[in-house]
Amino acid sequence: KKILYTLLAVSFIFSACEEEDSTPINNNNNSSNNTYVPDTEFEQELINLGLDDVLDDYVTTSSIDTVTELYLNDNGSIAYLTGIEDFASLNWLECRNNNLTSLDLSQNSNLTWLHCSNNDLTNINLGSIDIEIIYCFQNNLINLNLSNNSELIEIYTDENNLENLNLKNGNSANIVTIATSGNPNLDCIEIDDPNTMDPFVFLSQDPQHFLSSNCP
Repeated sequence: KKILYTLLAVSFIFSACEEEDSTPINNNNNSSNNTYVPDTEFEQELINLGLDDVLDDYVTTSSIDTVTELYLNDNGSIAYLTGIEDFASLNWLECRNNNLTSLDLSQNSNLTWLHCSNNDLTNINLGSIDIEIIYCFQNNLINLNLSNNSELIEIYTDENNLENLNLKNGNSANIVTIATSGNPNLDCIEIDDPNTMDPFVFLSQDPQHFLSSNCP
C-alpha cells in the first residue's frame, strides 16, 4: 500500500508540474523593455516609420529612445500620445492635424521644437523642459502657462480660446515672436518686463492684447 500511495503522489506532483509548465507566459508586454502605446493610430504610425512591427499596443523601448525627430502629421485620427514619454532623446515633434485633446511632454526633457497645431487640444503640459519654439495654433486652449520654460523663443497660439497666457519665465526678454490673433477672450499676456521686450515682438495680435508683468 505504501508503494501504491507513493506512486500516486509522484504521479500527482508530476501532473501538476506539467500543467503549470504548459501555461503560456507573456514576458514581452509586461517587460520594462517595452513601452505601452494604446492608441492604434499612433502605433500604426510607428510601424510605418519602421519603429515597430506588430500592432499589439506595445513597442520595444530601445527602438524609440534614441529617436530625435518624430513626424506624426496629417493622420487625423491620433487621439492620444501615451508612450511618447519614452522617446527620451526626442528633440523635434510634429503632430499637427490630428485629434489630440491633451498633450503631456513633461518627461521629454530634450524637446526644443513642438508643432501641434490643428488639433482639439485643451491642455498642454510641458513641465520645465527647455522648449524653444511652439506652434499650437488652431486648438481649444484656454490656459497656457509657460512660466517654467525659460528657453522659449517663439510661441504661436493663434485661433484658440485663450483667456490666460503666462510667459513670465525669468527670461522672457529673449522671446522674439508672439502670435496671438484669434483669441477674443485674451487681453493681458504676462511676461517679466514689457520694457525689455522687442517692440515688434507681436507677429499677430488682437487689438486688446497687451504685455504686462502683473496680469490680474
